[in-house]
Amino acid sequence: SAPDRAVADRMSSYWTNFARNGDPNGAGLPAWQAHAVGASERALVIDAEPNSERVPAKPRLELHDELYAQLRASAD
Repeated sequence: SAPDRAVADRMSSYWTNFARNGDPNGAGLPAWQAHAVGASERALVIDAEPNSERVPAKPRLELHDELYAQLRASAD
């Protein structure tokens, strides 16, 4: 569908920009803010109408981050 193609085009533009210069942002794209843990509770949602939304279940995501860090530490 047209909305699906728009999302795919936008996402491939972000990836291409990131691969080319380390920054996903570019002309005509909604700003993709750099992520810093604890700096914001918002994230870019890439959809037919991209926007910034509050990160759902932030405590649950933080738990996953902690568990993943423990797994990585034990694998080293």
